[in-house]
Amino acid sequence: MAGAEIEVKAVSSMDFVGGSMLTSISIEIIGDDLDELDSISKQVAEIVKSVPGTREVKTSLGEGKPELVIKIDRDKATLYGLSSAQIAQTVNSAVSGSVATRYKIDGEEIDVVIKTDE
Repeated sequence: MAGAEIEVKAVSSMDFVGGSMLTSISIEIIGDDLDELDSISKQVAEIVKSVPGTREVKTSLGEGKPELVIKIDRDKATLYGLSSAQIAQTVNSAVSGSVATRYKIDGEEIDVVIKTDE
C-alpha cells in the first residue's frame, strides 16, 4: 500500500497448552478512516486465515468505543459549584453506567447498572 509504514516487533508472550508452545501474532493497523480500517482489517484477516496452521484469526476493530470530546466552560461550572472531575464522573456514569446495587438470585449476585438511553 502506498504510504504504509510497516514495523515488525517480537512479542514475548507465550502460552503453554498441552506441552506445546503457542505464540500469538498481532497486526496493528492505524488510521483515521474507520471504514477504510474495517476494509483493510478484513482483507488482512482473510490473508492470515489462508496461511496453513493459523487459527483463531480475528479483528478487534469492532471492540473499540466511540469517543466524545466535551469541553467544559469552567466559569459556568464554577457558577454551579461543579468541578471538572465531578462533571467528568457524571458524564462517564451516564454513558458507561454505574453499579447502583447488586441483586442476589439463587446465590449469585448480579450488578444493577444504571445508565442513560442512547
